[in-house]
Amino acid sequence: MKQQRLETKLFATVGSRLTAPEAWKAADKEIGYSEAVEAEGRAATAESIVADTLWKTPAHSLSGATAKLHAIVSRWQPSVTSDEYPWPQLRAVIADLLKIDAEMSFHRNGLHRPAVPETRGASRDG
Repeated sequence: MKQQRLETKLFATVGSRLTAPEAWKAADKEIGYSEAVEAEGRAATAESIVADTLWKTPAHSLSGATAKLHAIVSRWQPSVTSDEYPWPQLRAVIADLLKIDAEMSFHRNGLHRPAVPETRGASRDG
């Protein structure tokens, strides 16, 4: 993101790298575009290494498996609100798994969820 913003600023400031290479270099040095590109590359490499480790590490709990699924969705979906198949469906599965895990935690710890009043159908009074 930062790299794209800086590239846009460079184009607005000096135009194309091909038509004004010296001006581009000077503006780049001042703005920090090349530095941002390098930092983005380092971050992408680190993310790949961590992701590979995550995929290779077996999950030992429902929370762990849910976290792995969430990492997949976070890494590859085009946007957090994408309506394209399969992203909404995968987000729904993650929500279901989180709810199941929370309910299992309540039961494991001897806790009970408060009763939720029934909201379907007609009133009992009338």
